[in-house]
Amino acid sequence: MRNLWTTPTLCLLLLVAFSPSLTGANKSATASFFSVEDLTPPLSNIRTIIQGDYDDEVMGYLRGYLLNSYDTQKILGTAEFYFPLFEHYLKLYKLPPELKFIPVIESRLRPYASSTVGAAGLWQFTSTTAKYQGLQINSKIDERKDAYKSTRAAAKYFAYLYERFGAWDLVMAAYNCGERRLSKAIEAACSKDFEEVRKYLPLETQRYIPKFLAAQYICTYNLEHQLYPVYSDAELRNTKTIRVFDAYNFNEIAEETGVSLFTLKTLNPAYNGCHLPASKKGNFIVLPHRAYQTFLESHPREPGLSAMVQVSKKSYSMTTWTVQSGSTLEKLATLCGCSKADIIRWNNLKTGELFYLQELIIYYPTPTVSSGFRA
Repeated sequence: MRNLWTTPTLCLLLLVAFSPSLTGANKSATASFFSVEDLTPPLSNIRTIIQGDYDDEVMGYLRGYLLNSYDTQKILGTAEFYFPLFEHYLKLYKLPPELKFIPVIESRLRPYASSTVGAAGLWQFTSTTAKYQGLQINSKIDERKDAYKSTRAAAKYFAYLYERFGAWDLVMAAYNCGERRLSKAIEAACSKDFEEVRKYLPLETQRYIPKFLAAQYICTYNLEHQLYPVYSDAELRNTKTIRVFDAYNFNEIAEETGVSLFTLKTLNPAYNGCHLPASKKGNFIVLPHRAYQTFLESHPREPGLSAMVQVSKKSYSMTTWTVQSGSTLEKLATLCGCSKADIIRWNNLKTGELFYLQELIIYYPTPTVSSGFRA
């Protein structure tokens, strides 16, 4: 696992003391950055799944976020896309939404991130853990770098860890250092109280929860500290995602859509080379929004209108529905007054699991307008 900020706290304090930009009037403006008592809003304001007092340790990491403000603002810009995606899968597995802050400390929300110990992706899975959670890693694809598949795997893994250890501080420790090492620490401490267990854990794992709380605070109260999202290029930000089952070649997609190969590779870091393999479970292609319709025209989906709609004497209208965080087929069918089977047929779905921002076709009876006059 990677440290988000590696500059020692002492160096940060010296930087504040001697930097011309932080003297005089500016110095008073930054005082709250270095005092727990003066921090506004206070750390106690954040709603967290973690128990215990970590304020002094959290402040060290907050200083890093505040002094490295531009990097923090880039994280905030990226978070506006990834956080709803994370929330979608966390809701599906009935997990607390606060877990969405973990990729901030793991990868700075970079799906292509890799560590010196071989962890990769937004959630920094090792190859062993990734394969255990059903992710593919081979010469053609590394699903740890697929935002959708890796997030689903992370949610599944968190649900398992919570069932095993029963407390979120222990879950985070296991996620960072491994289940076996945590179990040995619990045995050494003769307790499952994290404060007792903590001293038997690696130093990086001891620091994990303060890092997590700092990430949660800065992402929650960024505006109060004049930290505003910095966004990537519009073509990398305004995107649409498609689930496909056939093999594709990025060179051909680039030629069809007019999107550069560099952009396609940047948006799809899970695929090694230019070849996207076929998959019975489906693979995701992320495209700039402007290229989405062109891609669909070049690769039209099979007509999915159900026989019920085709032969019915009723008049039906079509609309599109964009999947939001936590949506399921069951919820959508209830909301739209149809069945799960209808939605599956209308969209030729090969899996019943929806993904965040998936575009679905929905048919509904066209309302009839009756006369307002009585005989």
